[in-house]
Amino acid sequence: MTAAGPPSSPKRPDENVDDQRHRLPQLFAVSELARRWPEYGQRRRAWFSPEKAAEAVNEPELKDILRSLTAILMPPDAAA
Repeated sequence: MTAAGPPSSPKRPDENVDDQRHRLPQLFAVSELARRWPEYGQRRRAWFSPEKAAEAVNEPELKDILRSLTAILMPPDAAA
């Protein structure tokens, strides 16, 4: 597991609460997928390229983090 950015990207602030939740994107190597998981009925699994993931989020700092993943996941020398 590798941290992909600073833990300062805010998650949705609650209404009337002067508090922000923070998240730290993590990179994982996936070796297998479960057909069901504890939050199966609450969450949907989706796979995105870093660029498509950046297009899918609204937070500018998170967009930057996701866009930077291309260099981490697919460095130019990996194609050789």
